Amino acid sequence: MKIALITPAGARSRSGNRHTAVRWAEMLRLLGHSVRVSCVWDGRPADAMIALHARRSHASVAAFSERHPGHPWWSP
Repeated sequence: MKIALITPAGARSRSGNRHTAVRWAEMLRLLGHSVRVSCVWDGRPADAMIALHARRSHASVAAFSERHPGHPWWSP
């Protein structure tokens, strides 16, 4: 499964959101999924989206939902 993992923390950030994104991506990859971690959804195809900060990632979630209405998204 292709998963878009969205976090408001940039690649060089040392914040908790970034650490969480990296940990989740590693676990999902070990389960056989393809994971892209980014600050904003780039529009590339994905089967699902995980947004680590719903308020800050709202634009990405809205765009993903509009483009892929049947695909799941989740914000922990």
